[in-house]
Amino acid sequence: MNPTMRLVVVAMICCSLLVAAVPGAWSDQPAQQKQAVNMLNAQPPRPATNVDDAALAALVPQGWAITDKLPCQLDGQGPRELAIIMCAVDPAQSGGEWWERYNGPSKVLILNEEAPAAGALAEFEFRGCAPPPDTNGHLPAALFTDDLNGDGIVELLVRTQEYAGGSGGWHHTNLIKWYLGAYKHAGEFGAKELGGLYFLDLHGQTPGREVVVMHFIWGDEEAHFAPHRYRAHMFGWANGYYVVIGDLNTSSRYDNPDDAFANLRRYLWKK
Repeated sequence: MNPTMRLVVVAMICCSLLVAAVPGAWSDQPAQQKQAVNMLNAQPPRPATNVDDAALAALVPQGWAITDKLPCQLDGQGPRELAIIMCAVDPAQSGGEWWERYNGPSKVLILNEEAPAAGALAEFEFRGCAPPPDTNGHLPAALFTDDLNGDGIVELLVRTQEYAGGSGGWHHTNLIKWYLGAYKHAGEFGAKELGGLYFLDLHGQTPGREVVVMHFIWGDEEAHFAPHRYRAHMFGWANGYYVVIGDLNTSSRYDNPDDAFANLRRYLWKK
């Protein structure tokens, strides 16, 4: 991407967002609209594949394990791709928590679903690990797709996690996009524990929908799980990558990121 062009695009977007977010232009009020969908926890519908792990064994390094796989149509034509994600496994922690059993970084391979053993069409490495989905619904599958930038071709979103002791950890969501004839890393969104990830068409300033990441702000003398103010970071599609287009803080405190995002959506973004 041309750095000059990216700066011009981002500057124009940020100016429009700052106008919309001037002090006094909105206020925090109790949310009364449809529930926000936090994509850190949501499980979108998933197509099935007939490819089993045994057919992929030659692609997995010793000491690693496939924790999720998903068929998808990333290039918009021909046979489907098969995305797989894997991370290192500690056999000594077979009965432990997921952050004890699985270790990052995670590797993502993009394969031809009809000939997966032929090798990777593309390979990526991301921070954090991707534990298998929890049958109790506490951990969603790592991989899902969505057409965020509205070009008619889905992107692959990869969710990984890092545990950081008693204060929680980080959620990483990376975006892989078929762009200009190749599979590209086209976005990275990190959210702290008690944070959220949301998709919304904010102001029509960038193609498709924007990505909003909610971070809690841990104020002085606030308990860890008490209500917090939140900071919203907004990302928009610009020349092949999701770039930061603005940020703002809430004035009120909320029990969770869904409520904070819902009020921003209703009173600031009028959605």
